[in-house]
Amino acid sequence: MRIFALLLVLILSGCISATYSGKVYEPTKELAIYYSHADMPKGDYQTIGELNVTADTTCSGESIIKKIREESMARGADIALINYFNSRFIIDKHQHSKHCQSGHCHQEKRDKYKYKKLVKVTLIKNK
Repeated sequence: MRIFALLLVLILSGCISATYSGKVYEPTKELAIYYSHADMPKGDYQTIGELNVTADTTCSGESIIKKIREESMARGADIALINYFNSRFIIDKHQHSKHCQSGHCHQEKRDKYKYKKLVKVTLIKNK
């Protein structure tokens, strides 16, 4: 049973990746997530960086938010502002077109291998 649980964790964690550009501070213990700048409380903030999260189309929204939370807190952010979400982002359009032209364009394969979910997040720190 433990082996099954470990395999499940490894499989699910492999469907999401993150890239970050910006400053890194001491890790934080709490993080607020907002979907609009207008929803943020008034305060003195500074943007510390940008986080891009890509996930397989089979990954749940909860697992994506968990990854955003982990990555943001590890870099010292107090706030993660989700700026952009696309549930069907084409990773490699050239390869996709080449694949379809060869007559091997099946909907399931195209969805599984050519599309990803993309989330762009601004990381913010309280001053």
